[in-house]
Amino acid sequence: MLLYLVRHAQSRANADMSCREVDCELTELGCRQAELVAAALRGQTFAQVLASPYRRTVATAREIAAACGAPLALLPSGHEHHSIAPAGWIPPTRAELLWRYPDLPLVGDVPETTWHRLPENYEQVAARMQEVLETLRTRYGSADRVLLVSHASPIQQLISVATGAHTPQEATRLPIGNASLTVLDLGATPARVDALGRSDHLNIAQPVLL
Repeated sequence: MLLYLVRHAQSRANADMSCREVDCELTELGCRQAELVAAALRGQTFAQVLASPYRRTVATAREIAAACGAPLALLPSGHEHHSIAPAGWIPPTRAELLWRYPDLPLVGDVPETTWHRLPENYEQVAARMQEVLETLRTRYGSADRVLLVSHASPIQQLISVATGAHTPQEATRLPIGNASLTVLDLGATPARVDALGRSDHLNIAQPVLL
């Protein structure tokens, strides 16, 4: 199986560090980044495009799924890593996810209220990503290509557990920028990184964040 990992495009919180909206939308630049990564993947055949159930990941994944003609679903276990529980924010329930995204099926075991783990350390995220790998290997065939749109920390930890090349702390240094592309060959033993944090498809000026 080839697993393509895309970090969501630029969100409002990425562009403005003062933004306290946990489940925020893409910026104008982020929308363009999503279009560009989708264009770079056009022509690829995916058994499924999966998205963490946040607005920024779903918006990015919709662009990719449309460009590739692939079915889109939610993978709640691919959710964001919160090292501190965000004040005043309660993750949506399973029922709320189904109401918010009525066209998107849920993949994996999704309990009503405990699918989102708050807070987590890096080791716990790595353990969750091991569960994600097991879900993917069970659900898809060895010849399939699958794409997951997630967040920086989960992608870093998924690379770590798939390859065994990094500790959870070391994995935090892997370069996973907005709308970047990583490709893992899960058929190799251990898994092989065929591309890491590629961003050459983003042929637009990037903002400088001070």
